[in-house]
Amino acid sequence: MNKCDVDYKQILNSAHLHATDERLFVVELLHRALKPQTSKEIFKKCKNLKIHETTLYRMLASFKESGLVKQIDFGGKLPYFELADMEHDHHHIVCTHCKKVSDFTGCDIDKVVKKALAQSKEFKTITNHSFELFGLCKKCA
Repeated sequence: MNKCDVDYKQILNSAHLHATDERLFVVELLHRALKPQTSKEIFKKCKNLKIHETTLYRMLASFKESGLVKQIDFGGKLPYFELADMEHDHHHIVCTHCKKVSDFTGCDIDKVVKKALAQSKEFKTITNHSFELFGLCKKCA
């Protein structure tokens, strides 16, 4: 989908969330972001809205609960947020030194899921997964 042709109100409505100015701003911000954002980064970009930090945390929690955003743990103190992919089309590589994040596409998860389920007596199905790789970017290596 072209980043210019997006109906952010429809995105919120499809997640059963009321389209307030603040929510519209945050959804657009996450949609236009080139990488996942921490709540601190999002908060800094919301200064003109005069949104309270607690309100932003609640908003992100409701976005996460509705499936609109996914929370990603890159092993740091703060979680990152990005709009959820309906097609699950990418994962992340994270520089452990400068924290640069790059997306990559594709993961042959079917083979891993089949093997994991075969080894587990307690699980019948896998419904979701998270996959991040950590290393050094070219600049830090």
